[in-house]
Amino acid sequence: MTAAGPDPVSEPFRDRYFPAAPIEPGEVGLTWLGTNCLVLSDGSTRLMIDPNLTRPSGMLGPGLFLKKIAPDLGLIDRWLARAGADRLDAVLLTHTHFDHALDAAAVAAKTGAMLLGSASAANVGRG
Repeated sequence: MTAAGPDPVSEPFRDRYFPAAPIEPGEVGLTWLGTNCLVLSDGSTRLMIDPNLTRPSGMLGPGLFLKKIAPDLGLIDRWLARAGADRLDAVLLTHTHFDHALDAAAVAAKTGAMLLGSASAANVGRG
């Protein structure tokens, strides 16, 4: 998908990605955005784990590691808007394989979040 492409989540599956009701005080909400990308919130603090939102196409098959990949900033904006995640307190990286970390620095910058993880996660943020 590109910045001008279709909505990141087709309507038949929207309820599987986004909660139907806001989080009530004392509750913790979990929103799955695909792969290992999760948003956790208690209504005031919001964390995103492994923001894999760009999902470059053609990554499986011949030439897997020969392609240049980069975050799709327009697609990231659309995912964040659909998830209501325009502000995050932290982006947590479980590890820095591209399918978990590609969008981490962009998401942290766009949402004002602190990027948390290993030394290689710090390098992703610096890059």
